[in-house]
Amino acid sequence: MTDKPQKRERPRFEVRFYTDEKGYSQIRDWFLNLRESNPKALVKAKQIVWRLGQEGLDLRRPEADVVDSPIRELRTQYANLTLRIYYWHQDDTLFIAAAAETKKQSRVDPKLIPYAKMCFDDFQRRLQEQEDETERL
Repeated sequence: MTDKPQKRERPRFEVRFYTDEKGYSQIRDWFLNLRESNPKALVKAKQIVWRLGQEGLDLRRPEADVVDSPIRELRTQYANLTLRIYYWHQDDTLFIAAAAETKKQSRVDPKLIPYAKMCFDDFQRRLQEQEDETERL
């Protein structure tokens, strides 16, 4: 008797990649690079993002943690690599992933958390501008 592959549940939460006004997305580029350089690590990265979509804020250490409010971190391992994804919780059902890195050591790239915070600020500013524009209509 063979087991049928189980159908994955639809995520309870949406996870989007941050993209700046010019269309650049550091995290999208990171995933594309990972697809070329290390497909097995890519699978692990996709799995942890999928888990965030399933569990949201219930996902805890060692896989998720607050690093510098409002920025949080998803963390997973593949072989000797640590994969880190920096994101924030936007509203009840939405998470925005802004940046990611692949590390052989445990230290965080000191530029990525400020970058993720800048992405957060930019996202909030653009969201407010959209709301202001809608109110003017």
